[in-house]
Amino acid sequence: MAKRIISLILFQVITFTLLSVNFIAEAAYDNTYINTGKGQTDIVEVAKTQIGYYEGCEKYSGYTKYGDWYHDYMNTDDSFIKAPWCAMFVSWCSYEAGTISSTGSFAYCPYWVNHFKNKGQWKSRSSGYYPLAGDIIFFANGRTENSESSHVGIVYESNLKTVYTIEGNTADSCAYRSYSLEDTYIIGYGTPPYAGRVQHEIPDLPTPIPGKRVYVTGYNQKVTAGAAVIADKKFNGKNTVLYNELNTSWASYFVAAPSGTDGKYVITQKGEHLQSGSLTIPEGGIIFASHCDDRDTSSDAYINSRNNKAATNAFKIGDLIVITGINFKTGAVSSTATIEIADNSDNDILELIPDSGLIIDRQRGFLLGAGENCSAEYIRTQFKNSGIIFDKEVIGTGCRVYIPDGNGGFADSLIIIVLGDLTGDGRVSALDYLNVKRAFIGNFELSDAQLCAGCLSGKNSVTANDYFKIKRHFLGTYDIFLK
Repeated sequence: MAKRIISLILFQVITFTLLSVNFIAEAAYDNTYINTGKGQTDIVEVAKTQIGYYEGCEKYSGYTKYGDWYHDYMNTDDSFIKAPWCAMFVSWCSYEAGTISSTGSFAYCPYWVNHFKNKGQWKSRSSGYYPLAGDIIFFANGRTENSESSHVGIVYESNLKTVYTIEGNTADSCAYRSYSLEDTYIIGYGTPPYAGRVQHEIPDLPTPIPGKRVYVTGYNQKVTAGAAVIADKKFNGKNTVLYNELNTSWASYFVAAPSGTDGKYVITQKGEHLQSGSLTIPEGGIIFASHCDDRDTSSDAYINSRNNKAATNAFKIGDLIVITGINFKTGAVSSTATIEIADNSDNDILELIPDSGLIIDRQRGFLLGAGENCSAEYIRTQFKNSGIIFDKEVIGTGCRVYIPDGNGGFADSLIIIVLGDLTGDGRVSALDYLNVKRAFIGNFELSDAQLCAGCLSGKNSVTANDYFKIKRHFLGTYDIFLK
């Protein structure tokens, strides 16, 4: 009897749990958007509420609420409930947005393509059409414009190089996607006659200004002819990007790290025509690469990309920059996206935050208090200034932290001192205490920075006691940073 009671309780718990999971799944992807009557906007915003929905998340394997809705709305047989659902997803979004009279409702992509063609509402990929928000984008695995469509989505933004979409049944889920406008996977666009449809021309690219402004055409995409792209860690999931992954062979580029001020970055590396090796992306940083289109020297594309590449070359290490027109969450890049020099006024004197763990010695030009294996990010957090950069990758004795003056020099700079570190590698090693010993007996000459790092007592010369303390620190029997 007791076992039967326990089994009944477990059954009830499991049943309740499953019902709860289904309720949560359904609630999480409810359409919470309130329509405005602007069809182009409404269908996109409805689609955004479904991002993350996946096949089978509510009930059983293969089930989607879009197939269930289509089955009821179109009075179809039950097989549609578990059928491929990309078109039914778009139809559902249109229904929820109140635009289904403009778009039509289909479960089979080829029928939908013919619908738009018959109504004169079709634009092929090769026509040069720039898709608008709310357009219905069609794809074909055959990769020709005459191939039968096998997939469909909703356009939510585009620029001169890229179209950004929201799609259902992509990897069995609803998700953001992006494609080059020249991608042969795209066969064309349906252009529904939404009430109040906004027709607009894609604006001209922003004018590049050498050392001041460059335009951006893509995000986390391989550099192609005429393109100018930003890549971050999301590009390949790694901190390093191989030259052929990004395709920097015919591009100018720079690497930028977070400056410590929200939305601003500082350029730490630059170059052009990287044809081997890789680039390292700083934590939270970016790579920018601008291609020079050399296919047609008289075309606007060539002139634009040539000018953008020249403008990229004019940026300098240490420049503080700001990025506009890019949604780093969705990957959308506005047709007016730019990277520009940021305002860095009143920022030319290095100043520590209150209660900083570091100390500025202005008389000697040193920055004291850095410990072993100290990171650049930690040093940045200790300053009020933005745009701080370092002249070495390793933070150790002799590394310079500075604010650039915009002319290749320093507006202000300090030399970092790490106690016990004479070699400049940011840690205390056997070579460090041996050099202190050699300096004590007169066989090794120390620089001012090395002398500061080796003189634990703060005197003008190293002592035998300095040598023993640094050696003991290396051996783990003493901590020179707690003296």
